[in-house]
Amino acid sequence: MQGDAGGPDWYVVQGVSAGDRLNVRAGPSTDKAILGQVGNGVQLRNLGCQGRGQARWCQVESPDGRLRGWVSASFIAEGAAPNTAQAPQQRPPQPAGDVPELFRRTTGEFEINYASGCGMLFNPAGKLITAGSSCTPAQSVRAAEAVAAYRLEQGL
Repeated sequence: MQGDAGGPDWYVVQGVSAGDRLNVRAGPSTDKAILGQVGNGVQLRNLGCQGRGQARWCQVESPDGRLRGWVSASFIAEGAAPNTAQAPQQRPPQPAGDVPELFRRTTGEFEINYASGCGMLFNPAGKLITAGSSCTPAQSVRAAEAVAAYRLEQGL
């Protein structure tokens, strides 16, 4: 993805007129298809922004990973991760060998770690959010398979 990956991890929707909803679009433009709509107070994961001023758009994702698209940055502000009131997370132990170690965060996300230091993050729907630069394609495949197997076993 192109754009500015910096900024907060989470946004919250704000400034949408009462009774209205913010359009989540297929691309960074009002010309792009509407994929869904969200209201004030909804938390969205930051996947990166592009543009400046009134033309700034951010790619976002719902906490459950089912809605992913672009919103006008005029209607979002820095927010906190969902479920932050739950018990603090502990880092999973590093696995032995080249076996993916799966850890489910309190937000529903899946963290995969390898002994080599490679790490990946998947959303609750099982889609890759980010991968460390040291991850190999084979590790990415094994990580995705581990997440898919866990989701199947848990009926997610």
